[in-house]
Amino acid sequence: MQQQTLKEAIGWEKKRYPFTLELVTEAAVGHKTLYRSLFEGIERNKRIMLVSGPYGAGKSFSLKYLMDNPPKDTVFVFLTGDYSRTEVIKNIVATIHNLDPYTTRKKFFGLMTERVKITAPDIVENMLTEYVDKNIGDKKLVFVWDDIQRVKNADLVGLCVLLLEHTRSCIILCGLKEGIGWLENEVSFLNRGMEMLEPELLSKDELKDLLKKRVSWAGGSGFKPFTEEAVDYLATRFHGARDLLNICSDVFTCLEEEYKGDGQVPLVGLDYIENFFKERQETVTEQPKISLKEDIRKKLSKLESQIFELLVQNESKTSPQLVETLKKDRGTIAKTIERMRDKFPGMILIEKVEGKRRPENSYRVIEDIKRSYASR
Repeated sequence: MQQQTLKEAIGWEKKRYPFTLELVTEAAVGHKTLYRSLFEGIERNKRIMLVSGPYGAGKSFSLKYLMDNPPKDTVFVFLTGDYSRTEVIKNIVATIHNLDPYTTRKKFFGLMTERVKITAPDIVENMLTEYVDKNIGDKKLVFVWDDIQRVKNADLVGLCVLLLEHTRSCIILCGLKEGIGWLENEVSFLNRGMEMLEPELLSKDELKDLLKKRVSWAGGSGFKPFTEEAVDYLATRFHGARDLLNICSDVFTCLEEEYKGDGQVPLVGLDYIENFFKERQETVTEQPKISLKEDIRKKLSKLESQIFELLVQNESKTSPQLVETLKKDRGTIAKTIERMRDKFPGMILIEKVEGKRRPENSYRVIEDIKRSYASR
């Protein structure tokens, strides 16, 4: 008889995992204030809104929730990170071209696949606004650009002004507070009545509520396999939802390795958590320490730098995702990541996630480094 996995023993559904960083609409907490402000801003024909706040405050989460629950008669174009002017135009055209019928349910996050782009017409910048107006009709274009602290200033301002002047559009810009201060004084936007919004980090009780809802969504109950005492401690120590979900995932991965498959679900109490942090600290002190003051990228090769930037920009990337994005074979990527881990031990974490045919490796950069480089 095949042994039960820990997830099966807890009662979680096969394809649901409570500690994922993906948007789970049914288990959302603390997003509604910002969501309502954005929703109402679009309905009130607000032209431009600037969302800024600390790492992990739920900015991107609220944007994705907005795209899943949009105002009527809107067409969303969503970008995240740094693109050239030409790439942005191609994304706008490809998104609109592939909406059939026009609906915000069809979403493209980040740079779209070459296959999707090839099907779209080749529109240059001076043709863009005419194409937008012609193809969305009476609907409103909602242009969302996340992680704008990575964007070159001139490209960001110039393209947004072009859309504001010549299309029926609403623009939402979102990024880390410390990286986009210059935008708060951008005359081109202030003259168009830019509204500034700033979400706050979830409270301790909201974080606990988030975990409970996530576990229930996955098919479990309460905080199991965590005790309430352990969750209380974690919610006090980690102030952002992203950090809390990441650490819960790390702890659960360790618990899976220890699980004997006998159906007896081990509980993660305060003692387990304290021991987990102690062991992690001991592991880190045995390895060369990563200085956040030095620029890690200067010590990376071209491919290593590309992988590093992708992992900093995104929550995590699986092997197939890296293969598709970087156009490299899986073996080359795996060996490159191993070299990066040798150079900077503890920088990249490897987790197993469900793939189409078999479990896949999923890679992510540790939170301290991601937070540090996200604002550079």
